[in-house]
Amino acid sequence: MSDDDIIQRYGTPEFIDDDDMDLDSQLSLNSEEELDHNRTDLQSHDNGISAVAVVSSDNSSRTKVGKLLGRAGDLIWSNFDTKYNGHKVISNKCKICKVAVSARARRMKSHVMTCKNSIVASRSSSCPAVPVSAANTVPVSAVGSISVIEKQLQEEFLHQKISGLDGTNKIQTGIKNFVKIIGGKAKDELDKALGKFLFSGNISFNILENKEFKNFVNLLNPAYTVPSHDRIGSTVLDAVYKEVWEIMEKELEKYKWSAAAGWLIQKAIEDAKTQFNCNVVGVVTDNCSTMSALHKLIRQNYPEIETIGCNAHLFNLLGNHFTPSDLKAQINAVQSFMKSHHFTMASLKNRKANMPVLPGCTRWNSQIDSFINYKNNHADYLNVAREIKKNSLDKKTGEKLDKVLNILKDTYVYDCVESSVKILEPICRALDGCQQNSATIADAVHYWIKLDNELPDVISDDLYYQKQRKLGMLPVSIAAYLLHPKYKGAELRDSDKNLGINWISSKNNFYICISGELKKRKPDYFFDSYLDPEVQASMTPLDWWKQSATSAVPVDLLKIIETLFTLPAGSSGIERCFSTLGNIMTKHRNRLSVEKATKLCCINGFYKLMHEQENKKNNSERLRGKRKFDSGQVSI
Repeated sequence: MSDDDIIQRYGTPEFIDDDDMDLDSQLSLNSEEELDHNRTDLQSHDNGISAVAVVSSDNSSRTKVGKLLGRAGDLIWSNFDTKYNGHKVISNKCKICKVAVSARARRMKSHVMTCKNSIVASRSSSCPAVPVSAANTVPVSAVGSISVIEKQLQEEFLHQKISGLDGTNKIQTGIKNFVKIIGGKAKDELDKALGKFLFSGNISFNILENKEFKNFVNLLNPAYTVPSHDRIGSTVLDAVYKEVWEIMEKELEKYKWSAAAGWLIQKAIEDAKTQFNCNVVGVVTDNCSTMSALHKLIRQNYPEIETIGCNAHLFNLLGNHFTPSDLKAQINAVQSFMKSHHFTMASLKNRKANMPVLPGCTRWNSQIDSFINYKNNHADYLNVAREIKKNSLDKKTGEKLDKVLNILKDTYVYDCVESSVKILEPICRALDGCQQNSATIADAVHYWIKLDNELPDVISDDLYYQKQRKLGMLPVSIAAYLLHPKYKGAELRDSDKNLGINWISSKNNFYICISGELKKRKPDYFFDSYLDPEVQASMTPLDWWKQSATSAVPVDLLKIIETLFTLPAGSSGIERCFSTLGNIMTKHRNRLSVEKATKLCCINGFYKLMHEQENKKNNSERLRGKRKFDSGQVSI
């Protein structure tokens, strides 16, 4: 059988190489003595294995027998001068440094990697292998094109990072240099960042099992593996909670604390002293009868603590009291009918009208929202009701429609809605203002004074209004209003002003003189630069006092100032914690333990507050859902 027949039948023969084989089983591709490679067809005795005979210049020959289609011989042999005696290797020397090397592929590779002469040669000639010539070329039928072999050798020596090349120890490029792996601290930090996103946004942990979420993360970074549901809810949650708690402890140690959980007041006072090393200066609760009794107990047991009712709650009570109940029922009937039927909603959508708004019993100011919505949609409501009347309806729906039409046609009802909105507007603004986290008792007094000026005399002289006003205009609140750098006691009634002055004088008569200095253009107790209205508006009252007061201002007065401007206008801030906890422990997450839900609530509230403060610093706070009243026009 000829060479061409063997190749056509079995393909190009390739030889198996193994690091543990004897050298007499290795194939030498090149030799300094210009080996004469002659292919000889050999036929094995039994199994039809082909062989190739390689004959050296000294007429000694060796035979390499291998299966066709086997693995090719290692190219490292081309860098060594190998001599044979029959089938055995008698000499194997590096072609460059002439050092004898063990005839094993692994040893020869190690020698080439550390051979300086071989490296220099690879730099100067781009390849340390012997120049290719007709005398040392392996036939194409044996191992393929020699030009391809030489090219592979050049790329190997030019691109490998070998130690000693430039006097530094370099490591050969490994697979890790081409694959990005995330582990250890980097993985923990990414898991913590993902946990903060889930906890602050009140997102269920089930999103971690969502396939599309995993695909999204994989597109961002394929090396990152999304943590399991259990890891996020245990290890990561504990780490984030610990971090948040440490920050809260440091912040609370800087300020006085105002407790709002009235039914746990005694425990809260003790916890503030032991855990946070700060003093409780005030208690803010709602205004029910049980809380009034609690205020008396606190004044008896803790006379140094101020007790204040929630001003936001007082304004909400005013709004409910001065909203006619029969008018409220009529407007609710219209809004409910328009919202509970698909044909009415479709008609309103086609007319591009606002969607109906129903008042919520627990959502303050929602009644005025419903009235404003009725006022703006009145014409569309009337046209939709008339169109539906033309169609055949069942008896029950027809009766409801007749009632709605009568209300819509009644101009007296519309006039009552308009007048109610005008009365509720200033109350609504005061309620929104006192619900802010930054509102203090001085701001509450400011809103009560605005109500006195904006409400009709019929309302402001009403006994119910006067009762709620008295609960809101406490002596401590008026004292804060007098010492506020922005308000400075403006527009106070004489009787109210007297209450505030008496409270200040009870601490020290000298403090009254200092409070009067606020209205002077060149006071003796403050730096002139801080009297600029723009400067006063850009700073909190507490910061203004700390920075503007000269050394003439007593330290005890600054402590009183800190107490006054720490007390919030209401308990809305702590009430939001209940809402947050309600959003966390839903019917879909009803297996959350109390401990885990408490941690989630704490983290969620902390990041909400941090983001709110950051937005205020950047002057980019977006007022979502805030009501605007411009020249009698009300919009939501």
